[in-house]
Amino acid sequence: MRAILASFWILLLAWSAPALADRSKAVQALTAGDYAAALEALRPLAEGGDSWAQAYLGKMYRESLGVPRNFETSAAWYQSAAEAGEPEAQSMLGIYYAEGFGVEQDYEKSRYWLTKAANQGEANAQNSLGALYKHGFGVEVDDAEAVRWYRRAARQGHAYGQKNLGVMYFRGRGVPQDSNLAYLWLYLAAEQGLAEARDQLDKVAASLPSEQLAELQRQAQETPLFLHE
Repeated sequence: MRAILASFWILLLAWSAPALADRSKAVQALTAGDYAAALEALRPLAEGGDSWAQAYLGKMYRESLGVPRNFETSAAWYQSAAEAGEPEAQSMLGIYYAEGFGVEQDYEKSRYWLTKAANQGEANAQNSLGALYKHGFGVEVDDAEAVRWYRRAARQGHAYGQKNLGVMYFRGRGVPQDSNLAYLWLYLAAEQGLAEARDQLDKVAASLPSEQLAELQRQAQETPLFLHE
């Protein structure tokens, strides 16, 4: 039995070493901005079932990195990676189904893939899933569920999740109305450079007495936000 296991591991290492070498080449090429070399290294990996390479090819075709932008090809690679369990690919595929990028728009499939990614902790998926529930895209409007997902994204530092959660607090959707928490979440998002958050932050600030606003500004700069909730 030990001899059989030893042989198995030798075969596994012999198979994986070239793949690891190709992945290293791809990473080096991507770091150098040499997308042609990256594509040359990634494609055989992806065709051989490497889900990381599949997901990165999806990104390259989405962002036109060394290849013409092609959402259909991007979606196909994301689909392969998503089926293998890659959370970023699941998230992007869910967004593609929501927006109709490279695939026929399908909110049910969007929710399916976003939920898979969100449950793995992927912040973009958590924020996007919150949007589905907030706006009722393919589901019944559920503000409490939207807040739940926005909060999970926000706590990971996701700027849009923070902005969206702040807006929900300001409007009292899915949570009791709370201008203090609205201000604090929007402040964090605005500090990341999100202009939409800055606009909403100004609206909240305009609704607050000057003394209360000064205290919130101090808290926002000094206290971790999770201590306020």
